[in-house]
Amino acid sequence: MTSHYENLPVYRATYQLTLAFQRQCMPHLSRDVRYTIGQGLVKMLMNLLVLTYEINLTREKHPLLLRARKMTVEVKVTLRMLCDMHQIAQGMYLQLSTQAESISKQFTAWDNSLFGRQDSSGGGEGGR
Repeated sequence: MTSHYENLPVYRATYQLTLAFQRQCMPHLSRDVRYTIGQGLVKMLMNLLVLTYEINLTREKHPLLLRARKMTVEVKVTLRMLCDMHQIAQGMYLQLSTQAESISKQFTAWDNSLFGRQDSSGGGEGGR
């Protein structure tokens, strides 16, 4: 079970989002934003990767999946802030936020699958 988490679509999507932000956005952020908001976002994404590993490893997935879904909201809000601050282009924001939304939906689907639920809204808070 050493690297099964690396094959999870949600892990791969989060890894790709992390790489895209690092490669395409970080070099263009102003210095003060790069070392505050930029590094904070990278840390959030790295924590989300580790959390995906933990979710895959544990039996009690639901609390960790809720945490992962909350973290994806933080990622989306941070991306929006960077766009509104004119630190990333709107097209780049749309690309990255679409990836973040896909990650959120994958965590939601994973959580719903634990209880045999189907979430027709694509982002509901089922299971409370």
